Amino acid sequence: MRFPLIPTKACYNYSVGIMFLSTAIMVYSALDIAKYILAVASENGDVMTNLKLQKLLFYAQVWHLVKKQAPLFKDDAEAGQFGPIIPEVYEFYKKYGQLPIADQSSQADVDVLDAEAQRYMDKFLDLFMDHSATSLVNMIYAETPWRDAFEKNPDGHGVIPQNILQQYYSQNRVAPWD
Repeated sequence: MRFPLIPTKACYNYSVGIMFLSTAIMVYSALDIAKYILAVASENGDVMTNLKLQKLLFYAQVWHLVKKQAPLFKDDAEAGQFGPIIPEVYEFYKKYGQLPIADQSSQADVDVLDAEAQRYMDKFLDLFMDHSATSLVNMIYAETPWRDAFEKNPDGHGVIPQNILQQYYSQNRVAPWD
């Protein structure tokens, strides 16, 4: 399901006298993004657990916030014991426990994302898919947004605000690609 964040509209820049068309940035559900990740993993023969999926979703959101100044998906991340989780996605796939997710995503799941979102996700997954769940968790443990939210709510339900994510990763981390 897509949620428009910025409507497409004609804008006029009065300082330089130029009219331009602003582009729409779509905001998806985290489950849409998860299904896309699973489809790519399946296509590439990669094994995906719920733990790894949660971390990939988190970093996909983080770098979209930094690069596009807009969220990729509408759902908030919460600080869980093993790093951030997206509750809706976690609940959807928790039946697999620590085992690989056997849910087969289809071309229809891929086609939910527009071309720009697919390009972003493909670039992101090229860089992050090879990380193990453990290495992703260790990266997150070393970063303050998750740690601060978890320390405030050690029972695992503290929301990690998107503005904090965007600010922290913009200032403290080098973007993994240009």
